[in-house]
Amino acid sequence: MMISPDGYVESELKGKTPDQVLRKIRGLQREMSYIKNINENGTCDIICPSPQVQIDVMRDYVAAATEYYISLGGEYKPSMLEKKASVFDSNMEHISSITVTYGGFFGGSERRTLTREGAQIAVERMSCRQKEPKDPLYEGLNWKDLMEELSYIHMGEWKSKYDNPDVLDGTQWSVDIKYDNGTPAKHFWGSNKYPYNFERFLEIMEME
Repeated sequence: MMISPDGYVESELKGKTPDQVLRKIRGLQREMSYIKNINENGTCDIICPSPQVQIDVMRDYVAAATEYYISLGGEYKPSMLEKKASVFDSNMEHISSITVTYGGFFGGSERRTLTREGAQIAVERMSCRQKEPKDPLYEGLNWKDLMEELSYIHMGEWKSKYDNPDVLDGTQWSVDIKYDNGTPAKHFWGSNKYPYNFERFLEIMEME
């Protein structure tokens, strides 16, 4: 059973020096990267708890450990991934549109663009999928709700490319994000390979 963030600090960090606490933080971050990689590369069997749960818990541990490290007088320097994710998160309120393409030769594909129109979500779809999504889409959801849901999957940690060259046919996908404040557009894409939490992303986008 996984312990709470406060329990982690109490059992794993209390009595340690700032340097020892920092090593624990970096160790957690390496473990998170390892779990992501084995899940994204398909080199693991079924994991319990799921990779998503494990990473979410470790993320909470890192936050609690970082706070404790600073309370000991440590000066925390974010990793490159943390800096990248922080920039993405700080600009989420300025996202003006998201375009997702998803599909393959056998099951068909869809291109969907969500645009912010005031507080609401405008939807444009081009689809040749065998299984059409429910209608209406995003019922009861406004743009702020959508951004809040997306914030939980930490897209700022995604790589820009996920490619499996060993598979010739299959599923291709892309995500394009535009902003209203001059921030350069973001482009993610993949071929038969995905971020570890891509299924959750598709659920939020109602494209399962």
